[in-house]
Amino acid sequence: MRVSSLLISAISCLGFFSVPTTQALAWGALGHKVVAIIAEDHLSPEAGQAVSALLSSEGKVNLDEVASWADRMRALAIPKQPSHMVSIPLDHSAYDPEVSCARSNCVLGALKAGLDTLRNPEAPVEAKAIALNYVVHYVGDIHEPLHTSVDAGFEGVEYGPKRQSLHRIWDNSIILDQEKSARSIAEDIERHPSHAYVGGSPENWAVEGRDIARDEIFPELDKWRVNGVVTLPDNYADEKWPIVRQRLEQGGLRLAALLNGIFVPSPQASDRGDVVDGPTP
Repeated sequence: MRVSSLLISAISCLGFFSVPTTQALAWGALGHKVVAIIAEDHLSPEAGQAVSALLSSEGKVNLDEVASWADRMRALAIPKQPSHMVSIPLDHSAYDPEVSCARSNCVLGALKAGLDTLRNPEAPVEAKAIALNYVVHYVGDIHEPLHTSVDAGFEGVEYGPKRQSLHRIWDNSIILDQEKSARSIAEDIERHPSHAYVGGSPENWAVEGRDIARDEIFPELDKWRVNGVVTLPDNYADEKWPIVRQRLEQGGLRLAALLNGIFVPSPQASDRGDVVDGPTP
């Protein structure tokens, strides 16, 4: 991967220079790979061809190879990288960008910038390739519940042999405890789909995650809190896996839908009658 003037130029095309970084890493490499694999398996022929061309421009073959690229780029001091989170209040309010994403300084604003670049016919290939890398990652981020809650779960808890943040457990431990490869997890999800809702906008998906944090993650912590310390039960990962599994599934299918909506057949091809218009995101 060439990370120099090309990267700086391409990221500036996305409008990311003024967005500060955070330290949270959603899903970890394994989860992001699962989302990317599911998405790639559901691309239309036209989207698959376009995605392959962009990946090829960076010497890559499959989407899962770039799924964690955005996390690695956060080591760059200049330009500052965009936030990978959106802090939606833990109540029943709707998403309000003025409250949770001022100046587009959140994962939703960064995702929009990447999608806009992919849709821009004038954007250079290099910028589109980097935008694809970001989009793949950010859709995964949005589907990690603690990346969409104002309380990101950085409280330390006891789980297994060590103390770690609740956030890290949701990013990594629940998935790693499955003891399977990304491909195996993705194939299992695709063989046994949950048929969960996969429509809506990125803003809707973020609110879904906030609701999970509000209703499924934080309320039960107090029952495990003794002398101010939360000790999660040994079966916590197994109990929460169905939620994580569904969010990975939704993330992959929604990422595919976004890319299918961007890389639709050309009007000239439609005029020939050999393709039909694809959906718009």
